[in-house]
Amino acid sequence: MVIGSRISLFSLDTAGMKMTHVCSAPVFVHIVGIECLRVTADHDRHMSRRNRNDRNDQSDLCVVLEESGQLAVLSIEHVGDRYRFKTVEQTQVFGELVEQVESLMLHKVVVDPLARMIVAVSWTDRMEMLFAGQNHGIQQGTEHNVLFGTRISIDIEGAICDAAILSPLQSEIRRILLVAAAVERVRNHVILHLYESWTTDYLDKPSVSLVAKLPLPYNMSLPMYIVTLPGHHECFLLINESEIAFVSAQQILSGDVNLYFQPVPRLANEAPDLVRAYCVAGSVEIARTHLFGEGRRSSESAIGGMQTAQNVYIATQSGALHCVRATRKPFISITRVEARHGGGSTGSAVPATAAISQVGPMLYLGSHSSKRHRNTDTTELAPDFLFCGGECADNAIVRVADEGFWSNTALQHDGGSTVAPNSESTLVWSSRRTVSNPSPMADFILEPHQSYWAAGIGSNGVIHQAQFGHGVRFEETVCFGDTEATGSSRAVTHIWSFTVPSISGRDKTLCMVLQVAETYIPIIRDDEEGEWQLLSALQLLLTDKRLLYVGSGGFDSSGDHQVICISNKCVFLVVGATTSFTMSENIKRSIVYEASDSEVFTHGACVESLTNNNPCNGTHSWVVLATRKADASSSIRLVSLSDSNVKLAGGMDVLPGPFEFAFSHEISVLRVVSLGTTQLIVVGTYEPRLLVYRFDPNPATVNLVFDVDISEYIRSTSDESVVDGIKVTTPLSGIVISDACILCSSTSLFVLAGLRDGTMIQYEIDRGLQELLVKERWLIQNSKLTRVGPVQVQFVEASQLESGSDIMVDSMQGDQAQYTISHVLILCERIFVASLLDIGLVNIAPCALFSHNQALSAVVSQIASVPTDWYEGRYGFPSTTVSSHTAYCLVATKDGSVSVATINLDAQCHVRELPIDVEPRRIIRDSETGMMLVAGVSRPIETTFTSVPTSLIKVIDVSSGEVHTEIKLEPQEIIHSLETWHIQGQKSYRYICIGTGQYGEPGIHQRKQIVPSPRAAGGRLVIYSLKALKRKPRTKSDKSGRKQRQQSDTGMSGYELRYVWESRRSAAVKALAHMGDSYLIVGEGTLCTVLQLDVVQRQLIECCEIELRFPVSSIDVRGNDIVVGSSRETVHLLQFVQSTGDDGENIRRLEMLHSARFGVSTADARYLSSDKIVGVDTSGYLYVVGVPGNTREFALDFIMGIHLGTECTNVKIGSLVHCIQKSKHVLPWDFKETVGSDRQMHQPVDAVVISSLAGALWTLCRIDNDAYDVLHALEQAMVSMGSGHPAQPLLSAGKSIRRTCLGADRRLLSDSIIEGTLPTIFFETLTNSEQLEVVNSSSDLQRAVKRLSRNIDSRDSSAAALTTICQLITELNHS
Repeated sequence: MVIGSRISLFSLDTAGMKMTHVCSAPVFVHIVGIECLRVTADHDRHMSRRNRNDRNDQSDLCVVLEESGQLAVLSIEHVGDRYRFKTVEQTQVFGELVEQVESLMLHKVVVDPLARMIVAVSWTDRMEMLFAGQNHGIQQGTEHNVLFGTRISIDIEGAICDAAILSPLQSEIRRILLVAAAVERVRNHVILHLYESWTTDYLDKPSVSLVAKLPLPYNMSLPMYIVTLPGHHECFLLINESEIAFVSAQQILSGDVNLYFQPVPRLANEAPDLVRAYCVAGSVEIARTHLFGEGRRSSESAIGGMQTAQNVYIATQSGALHCVRATRKPFISITRVEARHGGGSTGSAVPATAAISQVGPMLYLGSHSSKRHRNTDTTELAPDFLFCGGECADNAIVRVADEGFWSNTALQHDGGSTVAPNSESTLVWSSRRTVSNPSPMADFILEPHQSYWAAGIGSNGVIHQAQFGHGVRFEETVCFGDTEATGSSRAVTHIWSFTVPSISGRDKTLCMVLQVAETYIPIIRDDEEGEWQLLSALQLLLTDKRLLYVGSGGFDSSGDHQVICISNKCVFLVVGATTSFTMSENIKRSIVYEASDSEVFTHGACVESLTNNNPCNGTHSWVVLATRKADASSSIRLVSLSDSNVKLAGGMDVLPGPFEFAFSHEISVLRVVSLGTTQLIVVGTYEPRLLVYRFDPNPATVNLVFDVDISEYIRSTSDESVVDGIKVTTPLSGIVISDACILCSSTSLFVLAGLRDGTMIQYEIDRGLQELLVKERWLIQNSKLTRVGPVQVQFVEASQLESGSDIMVDSMQGDQAQYTISHVLILCERIFVASLLDIGLVNIAPCALFSHNQALSAVVSQIASVPTDWYEGRYGFPSTTVSSHTAYCLVATKDGSVSVATINLDAQCHVRELPIDVEPRRIIRDSETGMMLVAGVSRPIETTFTSVPTSLIKVIDVSSGEVHTEIKLEPQEIIHSLETWHIQGQKSYRYICIGTGQYGEPGIHQRKQIVPSPRAAGGRLVIYSLKALKRKPRTKSDKSGRKQRQQSDTGMSGYELRYVWESRRSAAVKALAHMGDSYLIVGEGTLCTVLQLDVVQRQLIECCEIELRFPVSSIDVRGNDIVVGSSRETVHLLQFVQSTGDDGENIRRLEMLHSARFGVSTADARYLSSDKIVGVDTSGYLYVVGVPGNTREFALDFIMGIHLGTECTNVKIGSLVHCIQKSKHVLPWDFKETVGSDRQMHQPVDAVVISSLAGALWTLCRIDNDAYDVLHALEQAMVSMGSGHPAQPLLSAGKSIRRTCLGADRRLLSDSIIEGTLPTIFFETLTNSEQLEVVNSSSDLQRAVKRLSRNIDSRDSSAAALTTICQLITELNHS
């Protein structure tokens, strides 16, 4: 299917009524028609063999026709672990008119059911037939072959309404019948044309002849569709505005004008209900004549001798679904398919007035089973499955069945008895939405962490909330309850988790120790009871301890499980506490190592081998301790717990001097990273300094491999950062390392340092892990500073499945196992995931705050890894919902709950939908309350020619979907603009400003069946205040029966809109914007008016105005400067000037400073930077203009322009995703790039985001010259590849890849624009060998890459250049 500007392939599961996305490809042209070329029929094995793709065992192809006449045949090929589209053949139809694109007026593409011919149909008087080439096809090992053979053009007198190829008889399988309906220009008379052609394997040049014409009755309306009937060979249905006719080729040949008609069902008010879409049930069938051989013609295959009824489903403009049944007597019967009420496994409840689709195509998907009774005309039909799509409705799979089927099968997907439908049976439908369709997109909002957009028509209006990141799925939530020990704060400050034997002793279970304030709460999962229970005995042993580490200590010599604990004064073991809930004599605690009187332990960690190996088998386990002594000195100490000492009596063995390292500053971080038998000890100090030691336990050796001064890097990069436009200097004394971790693979290694101010430093080491494990010192190749959040950064290693483990064996070299750590979780108020990509980059993306349409409102306080083996035993492998790239963890929130969660390590866009039951026009979100204000339209259920929708305002809580209040406006009003206005003074005010107009005014988009009332002049400016409603305090009765108020229950119960002020305006109020706390700018018609707020009188007073030549479409304010979008004159720059007259009077006026020198119809315009303005017109033209340096110059400077090829509505400045790291190649819009220039690292960078009416969101960002040169050379290299090469975009052979539309002014289009789709194709679709072909084909590309990167190895320049290109694309995609 074609979705926006992409061709997408989906796999269908009719049993589960699901669609799964397989692959997609972008196109830079407008698709006129797309059809399937089916060549799998058993009756013509030679033809099927000719067109079969032997490599992929695929015989069905896809035929695509675009508006300029490019016709392409596409196939699907399997490359590695993914699928992609491949161009089999591409040609130009109507070649003599290729230079006259406007005169083509292509209508559709028609494909022969037996894959013998393809027809391109124009709206004008021309058709072109392309016959299948003889003895050609896709053979294994070949790259490109010709499918098209002879082509014949046909001229028809008149405009062509529709055309179709009829299903043939088996006795005349070589015969092709083409029927076309055309309107004669002179007499305006509709005539059916019947063309005939014959094909054989030995006929080099097939011919086409006009065999008959059939004039239709003069009183017949214009035909819209010709529907071929596979079950009625050489027959079709002719559908016009009011009737459906059954026509056969024999009737056209004989001149029989007595056609059988059936009227199309009308609406309740007798208004016509036009047919908008149709689909034919069943595939190509050949009549029983093949049983008698090709030389005999069976009478059963003639007209009137049909063996089965043919069903055609039609969807009308009102959304009704009908089944047109072509039978023996009568030929046509039309039955309305009713919406099924009630839920079930196939869908949710459907209202009585539910519509099958607004406008859009339909496709027959098949039926589960079909049985036919011998010697009868009845057929037992299982449900039919249809796919319904459209521009203004969600795509859905629709299930149609007889009413008896639903009662007999109880909505089961398959099985059960079926009933033979009869003339009195009732057909019902039920649907399940498969692909959300965000059109028409009315408005959208950008926020730092998420975005919202409003879409839908009528009662199908929806607010979409989108976040890009890693999906979070909660398995279960643990609430440890209110205890006196927890105190007033229930927030979990630390979590330790490990597996222990279950109470029953059969399986492992999870034990976690929660630190809440100064209390430790050990909780274990009792799998026998199925609940989490408190380990009271272990809690008593942990009381009055300041714990630094808690973990599993394996088993002692008696086989009892022991827990190892590290406190600030000692290291001790607890035996038997995890197998009993209460204290008993079997539970004992033994101290194995104590601090001296002059020192305390500040950090502790345990080498992982202690938890995996039995300490009684002769091996050593180790504990790493950070100490602080009385003289303020600190050290790192390694303690060995030998098998002779790890007993109840306790004991210790301290290693000699080389294994204790002294530091002049206190230690802030201590972490142990296990890589097989090698342990890395990561140490951070308050100096601040970050160190990494490599510890090999057998034989015991410790080597310093990494040492870096953090303050030197911070000082060398930048001491200033920009926050909200203000430079902020970070004192070096406040830089403290809060945590550190390591990401590594066989080719890359990164050391990550998290700071307490919310920033993170990435140190890239110059070699991979395999070399560094034997190397003495690590050398820094590159470093990068990233702002993660407002609080300190913490790291948690992700625990994963073995198939996607983040710590997994990569290779074996002798006795040394090489491991990779590819993912780590980051906690910085929110959860992030840092991923080490294959190309050697670290990507950081947040976790979505909601999962499965449920919002997570509490803020995360702590996270901890969950052992994978316990998750497997508890929850199994939910392969249908959790992929192999999944992390398992515990998530604690500030409200005191702890949840077992899974985090998808593949970042993607997560969309949550909120139905609002109205058609949205404008949305805005109040920043203080978080409430969403929706300006919508409520349409009548029974829409008539005189019905007018009602406009209203809703206040909705997006977290819960609750509607707090709803206000209806005056009849016949339509809302054009919506604005929030916060005034902060002695008292805070939150105003909601609404601009309205009247239905019937020019430029109002409305449905055809709605006839507005007589136009009422002008509009209104209405202002409401958003007020919080206080919850009424609950009361209780005392002993005397009097009610007393409880003071503890005084929260907010909701919000309401209170009327404040209104003003009748001379024209529709199309735009609103506030200027500070005192002024409101109103765009009404051609006037731009400034209103001043009078707080005392609670009204707005007009200050000044300026009249423009054409109506105002948008307003944006920055300081006293005002950007005004014009419906004809592009954009104006105004300034609000205040001065004092000679008499002391305050004079206020609007002055015109600059205006654009070109004229387009601007839909929205706003400030891009201090000296640049960005705007978009209604046809999709995006422009950027600049304020001239010479103030005397009136015209704005033209900077750039690009055409998006679709109707656009809004433009915003921001980002669609929450980016915590920006590529160094992405520049701010006001950055002056010169030779040797370098921007500040923390300088804010925003993108331009544009929305289209079709539901697409486009982003535009600025890149530096080096990155542009590389991407431009890559773009040219991909386009220059040979025809059919996967690097070449579909339908773009020899054409420009710039999106445009007919009639676009080429002078206003810029060449310095990179279409981001092409680099994405290069990175995600092409194989490594195909990428190298593109790189090697362009010397310009190689030179540009060398200028971008100075570290390309000359011995393998192509591979190094490819790595640099992939890194650049990845950085830009994640910026």
